[in-house]
Amino acid sequence: MIPFCRRVRTMPRHSQSLTMAPYSSVSLVEQLEDRILCHEKTTAALVEHAFRIKDDIVNSLQKMQNKGGGDRLARLFLEEHIRNITAIVKQLNRDIEVLQEQIRARDNISYGTNSALKTLEMRQLSGLGDLRGRVARISLLASVEMTPSAVILLPPIQLCSIHLLCAIIKCDASIARLSAEHKTTYEGLQHLNKEQQAAKLILETKIKDAEGQISQLLNRVDLSISEQSTKLKMSHRDSNHQLQLLDTKFKGTVEELSNQILSARSWLQQEQERIEKELLQKIDQLSLIVKENSGASERDMEKKLSQMSARLDKIEEGQKKTFDGQRTRQEEEKMHGRITKLELQMNQNIKEMKAEVNAGFTAVYESIGSLRQVLEAKMKLDRDQLQKQIQLMQKPETPM
Repeated sequence: MIPFCRRVRTMPRHSQSLTMAPYSSVSLVEQLEDRILCHEKTTAALVEHAFRIKDDIVNSLQKMQNKGGGDRLARLFLEEHIRNITAIVKQLNRDIEVLQEQIRARDNISYGTNSALKTLEMRQLSGLGDLRGRVARISLLASVEMTPSAVILLPPIQLCSIHLLCAIIKCDASIARLSAEHKTTYEGLQHLNKEQQAAKLILETKIKDAEGQISQLLNRVDLSISEQSTKLKMSHRDSNHQLQLLDTKFKGTVEELSNQILSARSWLQQEQERIEKELLQKIDQLSLIVKENSGASERDMEKKLSQMSARLDKIEEGQKKTFDGQRTRQEEEKMHGRITKLELQMNQNIKEMKAEVNAGFTAVYESIGSLRQVLEAKMKLDRDQLQKQIQLMQKPETPM
């Protein structure tokens, strides 16, 4: 009887392994919920990043509209925004596919556990029916109650039937225990199925919410792209109109500046010719004055020399008549000294006249150089003003 009882005790181990299934399914549900939360966080971060990029694009477009230009930068921002949105949509599609695969795996696991439980239940029911039929047969054979001494005196067939009856009773007890465990496992599986259905509903709602958010995001992106395209078109039109206005203004200013330059050149040439004529007239006047002064000084000197020679002749005649030879010599020396003094004075006067003439010529040349410097400075200032006006006209005007 001992080994037979051991065989009966080994049966509940399968039921213990069945009771471990709910814990594994619970852990799978928790993992799925954690993954869903992670996916929600990533999608929220991606959506926030996309809206940030949209705000940056709007701000940059406003700045570019204020400054006038920058179409290439706006296009780059739009391309980056569209790339981020497509990446977000692809990531969300991948997350949805992963969640659907996990839900399918859970459904397959639950379906496998349910089928295994059903087969086990069918086996248990068939075993119970077989055992109950055997018990009924043995109970018909051994319907009379026996004492222990009578049991010992029974033939071996009846003893085997009694042993079989004891084993069947133990099997009934183990079957009852197994049925109780089966009931608990079945209830746990039902609870897990309910949780799975609830999680599935939650996942479906979250997936629907995510799809709604994605559709809203795509609609917003489409609206923003259309608005930005219209703004870009308007900015293109405004910029083209402003460029045309600037071209017309620039052409007008260039024509005005060219006319002013031509007029300034003609005026400068006229002024230069007038100043040259005036300088030539002054030089001629100075040369005439110098010639007249030199002629007058020569005449005066000739007159003085003639007068001095006449005086000397008179003095010589008087000296010859009145004085001796020594006195005549002294007088001659005195006269020679006076003549040399007069010659020196004449030379100094001539040098002073030459210095005055040279000073007059240098003053004339200095006045000519100063006039030339003034004209060059004036031309330089006019050129700088013209260049500044051209640069100001080349700069794009800010839109009102």
